[in-house]
Parts: sequence; structure tokens; C-alpha cells
Amino acid sequence: MEKNIKGWILEKPIGAGSTSIVYLAHKAEDSKLKAAVKVYKKEIEPKLEAVFTREISAIAKLDHPHIVRVLDWGTSPYFIAYELLEKTLEERVSEELLGFNEAMNIWVDVASAIAYAHSRGVIHRDLNPRNIMFDEENCVKVVDFGISAAVTEKIRTTLLRPVAEEVGLGTYYWSAPEQFKGYSDERSDIYSLGKLLHYLATSGGILPDKFTRAHLDSYNYPEELKDIVYESCRENPAERIQSVEEQIARVNSALSQAKEVELPEEEEDYLALGDMYYILMNYPLAEHYYKKALADNPEDTFILMKIGDCLLKEGKWSEAEKYLRKVLEKTPNNAYMWYLLGLSLYYQGKINEAVEAFRNSVTLNPYYYSSWLWLGLASAYLGLSAQAINAFNQAYWLNPQFSISISCPDCGGRLFWNPYKGTWYCPACKKYFTVEELIEKIYAGESFGFFIY
Repeated sequence: MEKNIKGWILEKPIGAGSTSIVYLAHKAEDSKLKAAVKVYKKEIEPKLEAVFTREISAIAKLDHPHIVRVLDWGTSPYFIAYELLEKTLEERVSEELLGFNEAMNIWVDVASAIAYAHSRGVIHRDLNPRNIMFDEENCVKVVDFGISAAVTEKIRTTLLRPVAEEVGLGTYYWSAPEQFKGYSDERSDIYSLGKLLHYLATSGGILPDKFTRAHLDSYNYPEELKDIVYESCRENPAERIQSVEEQIARVNSALSQAKEVELPEEEEDYLALGDMYYILMNYPLAEHYYKKALADNPEDTFILMKIGDCLLKEGKWSEAEKYLRKVLEKTPNNAYMWYLLGLSLYYQGKINEAVEAFRNSVTLNPYYYSSWLWLGLASAYLGLSAQAINAFNQAYWLNPQFSISISCPDCGGRLFWNPYKGTWYCPACKKYFTVEELIEKIYAGESFGFFIY
């Protein structure tokens, strides 16, 4: 990598993903002018060629106080220079408990930015707490419109390609279901804004991909806001709230009648609070209280495991690895911990280490179906077809109904494993796919899928 890209001096990497590396940089002629420069990797340049200039041109023209400013961009290599920001919303939520009014102000600022982008013909398509940041004055900024349409959809998370910043909650829980079928529009952002409204109202609560209105009853925020969350996140886009402007108007109306939501007292039982928020899928808040409980019991392997589990569900793979290794130092024969460690390694791209962890898990507990399944996935990623087929077969005999959320590349239906042929099978179009064929199609961008443990 060159130190100087089109007049930007790259100082050090500050972030990385499957498609790009982000550097702290400054202008060659003015060292005080800092920026975050995203440099795309050479292997995805063929996907960028047809769309980069058109898409980034539209994004660079967006001028809104809550949208990150594009300072510069170019090709050969492909890069985008953004204004330098301080912290993500995910980081803030994991470090502090947001007051209800502050949280709602953040949501309104984000939604106003998305409404403005829609009015200019730009859809975000990947709105999540990692793509919402704050500047040094604590002003909210929506970032990473991601070459909005064509590129993001082509390089979205796949089953066999681990993507640290996209595989976990950042894609699975936040993106609308139609995006994994290859289409999206403004209503896809409305879906993500609905998930974000719940996240902020609960200071970190995560909703599953499918939920009922009754699922929201146990949460402590106004009923009118729960109605908006549910109506924003309907699976069928036609049944959702149809514009961000309507979302904002309804939220403001609900907030005008709402009272401040009180957070629990700090002197309460931290472990019990962590368990409560874990059950509610509020993993950042569960992590917060588990860490408080750990301060009083620093050697407690159960609390260490719970923190590692929360971090996995938040997509913080490297931090999860550290906690899980601490547990394994004390309990090296814990098959479940080896399984969780394997997941954290897989999603960091440490595939060989992940294979070893999953293998340790099935050695200690050969009846653990999920470890066999993930051993198959990791082996397939490495091109170890025979090992992958054996692992998939073991998973099948332990759970004959197992399947994973990967789309058939021909019809979009769900694939099932056939142990007699050692292939994946689509009942809808009655086609078989070998491990090798499926990997090839996934890498070609023809099939999208994901798997959540």
C-alpha cells in the first residue's frame, strides 16, 4: 500500500473489513487537515468499476448536518476520504447508558438525514449502530452510504466468506429481509430505522429478524413508539410505514406525550440485571452489567462466558475471543467454549484456528451438532471438501432436519443437506449443488446467505 494516495498521507490503519481498509490520514500540503481515508482492496475493484463514479458522485453531493462529509475520492486505487469522526453509536451504547430523551434526539437526527438522502435519490441500505458516529462536538453523523446500491448488494455477507463488520448484528439484524433477496428501496431504510428506534429506546436492545407486536410488551418505553417499531419492521415492505417523513412525524407525536423512561438503579444486582437484559436481547446493556458483576468476581468463569457470548452477539469478534480464551484457560474441556471461540475466530478471518477450535469442540462432545456444522462451513471455506462433507454428514445424522439460511442460487429457496449424495439440495427447483459449486457461486456473488448461531 502506498503511503501517499492522491495527496493524502496515510498515517496508520484505524479500521478494516473484507472490502476496504480505513486509514487515519492528512493532506500532504496541510498536516492539520485530517481525514478517515477508506481504501478499497484490489480484489473487489472489478465490482467497483461500473458503479463507483456514479454512486460516489451522488453521495458526495449530499449536504446535511447529520451526514458525514466526503472530502475527496478517486480511482486507481479506489478511495474515499471522509471527515474524521470520534466514536460510533455502538461504542457509546456499550460504554454508557443513554438517557431516553438523548437517545430519541439521536434517532430523530439520523432519521432526518435519511429522509434528506431519500429526497436526493440516495438509499443507505446498511443503517446500523456502527454506521452512526459522533464528531468531537457530539454531533450525530450517518456514515458509510457504502457506494449505496450496486456495490453493497454485490459484496454483502455470505455464508462462507467471513466479514468482520458485516456478518454479525450489523447486517443480519439491521438490514431488511428483501435485501437478501437482491432488491431494496426506501422502505428498506425504514425497516432499519425501526430496529434503530428500539435499539435507542432500550439503550442497546436488539430485535430478531421476525417478531410480533406482543414481543415488545416487556420493554420499558412508550406504547406508541412500540407501534411505530412494529409497523416499520413488517416483513412485507408494502405493510410498513411508507416514508421516513411519516416515521419522524409519528415519533415526534409520540414523544410529545411521553415521559422520561427511567433506567434501573445502579445499586441493583448486576448479574441479575445482565441476565434480564440478555433475555431481552439487549446485549450491549447485558454486557455493561456483566462487566460490573465481573469487577466484584474477576475469576468467575460463568460471568466471563456471558460477556464473551454478548460480545459475539454484538459482532465484537476480537474482544469476544479474549474473554473466551480466559474461560478456556480455566476450563479447557468445555466443548461449548471451544465452539464459541471457533465462531469468534471464523468471523475474524482466522479460519485455520477456527477449524481447530471446532474440531476440539466435537472431540470433547461428538453430539454437539452446531460444532459439526460450523466445522463443515470453515472446512469448506478452506477448500477441504472431504472434511466439509464428513462434518455436514455428522451434523445431519445428529439433526436430520438441519438446514442453514443460504439461498439457492437459482430460485432463492432454502437449501438442505443430502448426506447420501454429499451435496446441498433445493426442494423448490429440485437441484443439487456440490460444496465446490456452491462456494464458486457464492464467490461470484450469485448467492447470498448468513448463519447465526
